[in-house]
Amino acid sequence: MVENRPTAGPDRSGLSEDVPPRPVKKRRRVKQTVGLEERLAGQARDDRERARSLPPGKERNDLLRHASRIDDATRMTKWLTTPSSKRKA
Repeated sequence: MVENRPTAGPDRSGLSEDVPPRPVKKRRRVKQTVGLEERLAGQARDDRERARSLPPGKERNDLLRHASRIDDATRMTKWLTTPSSKRKA
């Protein structure tokens, strides 16, 4: 008779004894040294500088659109992080 004990992990009953358990995948953690708003502002600035050096066309428009979306995201972040009594609708 097999004793039914709780296990501390996934069910491995169908696996052979010589298959080792998978190691837990570690999450890479990166400590950001520059804040989100600064990184976004730098990306928008770089996109605009690159767009200035390009002739009119799709790539230039895409870079300018990306910079504009970053500006929108920055404004939304500022709006969401201000106290509700100071928000303008």
